[in-house]
Amino acid sequence: METKRFIGNDTTRLFARIRRELGPDAVILSTRSLRREGAPPLVEIIAAPPEAPAEALPLHLQQAVLEETLRRVETAPGVTVADLEALAAAEAPPPAPEPRFRPAAPAALPAREESLLAAFEALGWDAPAARRVLEAAPGARSPAEAVEAWLAGAPATYPPEGTTALISIQGAEGSGRTTALLKMALDCADAGRPAVLVAADSARAGAHDAIRACADALGLPCSEVFAPGDLVRTVTRAPRGACLFVDCPAGPWAPPPIPGAAHFAYLAIPAHWQPAAVRPAIEGLLLARFAGAVLTGTDLAPSLAGALELLAETGLGLAFLSAGRDIAAGIVVAEPAALAAGLFPAPADLAAIA
Repeated sequence: METKRFIGNDTTRLFARIRRELGPDAVILSTRSLRREGAPPLVEIIAAPPEAPAEALPLHLQQAVLEETLRRVETAPGVTVADLEALAAAEAPPPAPEPRFRPAAPAALPAREESLLAAFEALGWDAPAARRVLEAAPGARSPAEAVEAWLAGAPATYPPEGTTALISIQGAEGSGRTTALLKMALDCADAGRPAVLVAADSARAGAHDAIRACADALGLPCSEVFAPGDLVRTVTRAPRGACLFVDCPAGPWAPPPIPGAAHFAYLAIPAHWQPAAVRPAIEGLLLARFAGAVLTGTDLAPSLAGALELLAETGLGLAFLSAGRDIAAGIVVAEPAALAAGLFPAPADLAAIA
C-alpha cells in the first residue's frame, strides 16, 4: 500500500492537504500526536490514495510497530513469549481502518464568485486560499477589489506606544528576516521610540558579530543573549516602553515569560521563493502566536501572487514589506489598494465581473 505522511499543527489544514493531494476518498491509516519539548504537539496523519487495495501495512509502518514493541519489552524485565505475542497483537493496527476520509464537497458558488475564483486560479492559487479571500470580501466585484478588502479586513497588530515589547521575525534560514528586523528597528528609533537590538541567534556562526556591527553603524544599543536569563536581564534594564528587536534562530522561537513585556512575532514570507519551498517552514510554526506577516525580498520577486497566496493560507494579517538589503531604506507598511492593483492584469482590475 502506497502511503504518505502529513505533519502539522492544524488538523483542518492537514485534511485539506490530504484531500488536495490524495483525493476526497483518501484512506486515513493512522493518526498520532508528536510531542515537542517546550512547544505544542504536532499531529501526524498517515494516509493512502483510495485506489490502494486493503492489505497488510507497508514495511516501514511494520518496522515502526516492531521497534515500539521491542522498546517496551526491553524496559519490562521478565516478559514471556506469551506476553510478547499479546503485546504485539495489541500494538498492531487493523489493516483497513475506518472511517474513510470523505469530507463533504464544497458548496457551489454563484456564477460571479466562480468567475472571481477562476481569476485567482489563473494566478496559480489553490482553491482554498482563493476561497478564503472571497469569503472575506463577499461583495467584491473584481479580483483586485476582493484582495483589497481581504487585506484591509485582516490587519496585523503592532506594539502599542508606552509598552515594553519584544519583537522577532521568524521563518526559514535565508528568508531575509534579519534584514527586515534591522529595518524595523531603525524605523522605530527614527520615530522617537527607544529601540534595542538583541543578538540571540547562537546557532549561526557570526550572527552575534553581525548584529553588533549593525548596531554600531545604526547608533543603536545592543545586547547579547545566550540563555533565557540573559534576555530577562536585558528587558528589565531597557527603558520603559522600549522595543527590543530580537535576532532569533531560524524556525520557531519564544521568549521566557517576562512580566510587563509582550512578545510580537512576525512571520517572514520570502516573496522571491517558490511557495513550495516556504510551506515546510510555515507548517512547523504555531501561527496563532504571530501578530502578522512580513513579505521579504519583494524587489526580487516578479510577482507577489505566490507570497499573498501563502499569506491567505496562514490567515495572518500583512504587517510590512521589505525590499533590498539597504537597511537605511527602512521597511514599508503594506497598502492593500496598491498591492491589489498590482496583482492582476488591468482588464481584471477595471472590469467588474457580472
